[in-house]
Amino acid sequence: MLKIVIADDEPFFLEGLKILIDWESQGFEIIGFANNGEEAIEKILTLKPDVVITDLRMPEIEGLEIIRKCVKELHLKAKFIVISGYDDFSFAQKAMKYGVNHYILKPVDEETLITALAELKAEILKQADIAENKYPESFPANELIDAISKNDLIAIETEVNKYWAETTQMSLTSGRIKAFTNNLFIETVKIIHALGGDAGEFIENHPELTNSVNSSNVELKQSLCDFSRDCAQFIADLRMKQANGFMGKIEQYIKENYHESINLKKISEVFYINPVYLGQIFSKHFNMYFHDYLTKIRIDEAKMLLRTTDLKVYEIADKVGFQNVDYFINKFKKRVNCTPLHYRSQFKFKA
Repeated sequence: MLKIVIADDEPFFLEGLKILIDWESQGFEIIGFANNGEEAIEKILTLKPDVVITDLRMPEIEGLEIIRKCVKELHLKAKFIVISGYDDFSFAQKAMKYGVNHYILKPVDEETLITALAELKAEILKQADIAENKYPESFPANELIDAISKNDLIAIETEVNKYWAETTQMSLTSGRIKAFTNNLFIETVKIIHALGGDAGEFIENHPELTNSVNSSNVELKQSLCDFSRDCAQFIADLRMKQANGFMGKIEQYIKENYHESINLKKISEVFYINPVYLGQIFSKHFNMYFHDYLTKIRIDEAKMLLRTTDLKVYEIADKVGFQNVDYFINKFKKRVNCTPLHYRSQFKFKA
């Protein structure tokens, strides 16, 4: 069980945080509280917690100074979670300078806290395992992470089996195997965060990879398989959701700028994305190539102008983004099976 000290000058907040989550189920034990900065440093020194949760605004010594003193002067190994009622980027930057990666705003959200604790726990266990030389730091998980990221279920099974064959050959203990899963856990959480996902939601469904309960090697292998497959699907769903939202912005941009000289390269520069990748996800999302989609938008707009205005054909061609009227007429005939003038004639009032 990892140990935590919480520092905050608001008694009601301390009580609320104490009951916000089931600390034991997350693998943590609260061993002390502090109401001011000096008391916080004293308790950190004497109790030697694995994690410290501290507010920034503290009496006597502020939170950033607590962290600076513990990290820079006392060289303590405790991990820090910063909490604050102020969304101040400069404070977050300073906290990151001292190695703090978790800056949580009040009121503290349960899932956000659980995610932060899970990441720190995995990091602490990994570092402890490396320090005790239980397994080499370079022990690879890259191939499995790559398979998970690609949602390649066959490759996932292959990599898990390959890893397990190596553990059997090396006679690795459960502790060493768990260290590997902790490393895997850290990397997959990073992917989920990068895609804007809620890692806390996923973590809750896989407590077997974040708790400290002893399991047999067979159980750990099954847990690793289940985790890898579920994580792959979770990440794939996030990518699809992200792509749908992103393509919605692309679609809106095209509808607003179809009359201009636009192409994939220009759009990729506007949205800071690789043009080749954009072309791939575009055709997959819209089930047609970009050029065909742009032509469809332009021709549909031309049809509307032909029905509702008396503009000349060359004027309409120019308005919808065709610089050459003959090219416009050719494209129109291919899509509508008639010329622009014939199309217009169908909507003229006949006495």
